[in-house]
Amino acid sequence: MPQPYDLHFNDRFRMRLERRIVRWLTPSRWKCSHDPRPEVADVRAHAAWLGRRGEDYAQWWLRRHKGFVVLERNFRHGHQELDIIARDGIVVVFAEVRTLTSDALQAPSATIDATKRENLHRAAKAWRDARRYRGHWRMDIVGIVWPDPENEPQRIDHWVKCF
Repeated sequence: MPQPYDLHFNDRFRMRLERRIVRWLTPSRWKCSHDPRPEVADVRAHAAWLGRRGEDYAQWWLRRHKGFVVLERNFRHGHQELDIIARDGIVVVFAEVRTLTSDALQAPSATIDATKRENLHRAAKAWRDARRYRGHWRMDIVGIVWPDPENEPQRIDHWVKCF
C-alpha cells in the first residue's frame, strides 16, 4: 500500500505535468508580452511589430501542428534574411513568413517577387555553406492573415516546396 508521502509526491508531479502541458498547448505561448503594440499611425513600427508577431506565431504553429524542429530564426547574410530554418524529418526547411492584416488586395504568398526569391536562395546557400550542409532542403511560405493581432489569426496557409 502506498504511503501518504508517495501519493502527495505523485499528485504534485501530476499537477506540475498538467500545468506544463496546458502551458505548451495554449496560444499564449507564442505571444510577445515584452513587445508592446505600437500606434497604427507609425506605419513602419507597426509593420515590423506585426511581422515579428507573425514569425513568432508561425514558429509556434509549425512546431505544434506540423512537427517541425526549429533550428534557427532570422538568419542574416548581408541584406538577405531567412525567417525560420527548421527540420521536417530529414529535410531542412527555409520558411519565409508573410503576415498581412487583410488579403483583400493580394494573398500573402503573392507579396514575394522574383528579387525576394533570389535573395532567399542566396541566404539559404550561405546558410548551407556555413554549416557544410549537403542534405535535402526546400523553401516554404507561411502566409498569415491577421486582422487583429490581439486575437487568433483569421487564416494560416503553408505552401510546401513553393520555389
